Amino acid sequence: MKWQELAEKLLEQLQVTLSPEQSEIFYDDADIKIIAGGEGSGKSYLNGLTALCRSAFDMLGHGPQLYWIIGADFQDARKEFGFTGGKDDKYIGEWIEELGGLGTRSVTDKKCTLHTEGEMFGGHIFETISAYDPVKIGREQPMGIIGAEASLWEDEVWDRVLSRLARKRPHSWGIMSGSFEDDYPAFKKYFNMGLAPNPERIKSFSLPTWCNPALYPGGRNNPSILAREATMSPDRFMERFAG
Repeated sequence: MKWQELAEKLLEQLQVTLSPEQSEIFYDDADIKIIAGGEGSGKSYLNGLTALCRSAFDMLGHGPQLYWIIGADFQDARKEFGFTGGKDDKYIGEWIEELGGLGTRSVTDKKCTLHTEGEMFGGHIFETISAYDPVKIGREQPMGIIGAEASLWEDEVWDRVLSRLARKRPHSWGIMSGSFEDDYPAFKKYFNMGLAPNPERIKSFSLPTWCNPALYPGGRNNPSILAREATMSPDRFMERFAG
């Protein structure tokens, strides 16, 4: 079985529907994905779903594993971790709970940890990590890394993240997303790397804001998107909304 086959079953069980653009990214077989997403495009949603489905698949062949959710600070990592919003705002923690795999969790402003249980998720551990001090991104060997607002990472963070994933190749995986920021060139550097074959096995994707039908049912011509476009330079709009 491939992880995508298991993912199809889990998404059906959770009644999750992805747009065609989201599905293309989600089901791609790349080991390390970088998503340049527009504001509200659903990039955090894809991060969380990938973590859910890949960790369930990892359990079948490798047993309990460690996973990191890394943000520029702890707050950036909180969304993908889950337990931050209302009943319809679901991410890793809520989905695992819905599938009966929630063991224990610790949620604080500084660090969040989730221990799973049961046949599907076994004894996986999900931890939020702050990239504020890159030196601390070390020692352990996660099977998967989720990058929250990775567009705010410095070069040193990227280097350490890729080094951690290298330890469990070819089974490790990563998904990092963000929106282009002029003050943080590292994201553009690694995104451009992923547009062509490369030794790090990175593949890059763009996910425009209007590919999230839940927020923008009118697609590219949604009135909210057209209003924002009218107030921005073309380059700024392409970065912030077209990914």
